[in-house]
Amino acid sequence: MSQEPNAEELLKKFEAICREQQYEFEAIYADVRKALALPDGTNHGPTLVALACIAIGVLVGKPYGGQIIKSGFEAVSGEKQEK
Repeated sequence: MSQEPNAEELLKKFEAICREQQYEFEAIYADVRKALALPDGTNHGPTLVALACIAIGVLVGKPYGGQIIKSGFEAVSGEKQEK
């Protein structure tokens, strides 16, 4: 018979997975700095789109969050950006 894991073991596994999927603060800071460099004159729309994608990406976590962030920068710049 196999034993089912107890609640404490499941919580530890869940916390480990969440930590793996989180972004490092340095990566978030670099993306935000890149987004803040986007405005051209008084048009702040690209910056807002990029910041919204960064926020959503960070909430989603890796790996899909990285794709959301990359897509946001591609959408506002009109070209492929490397992450």
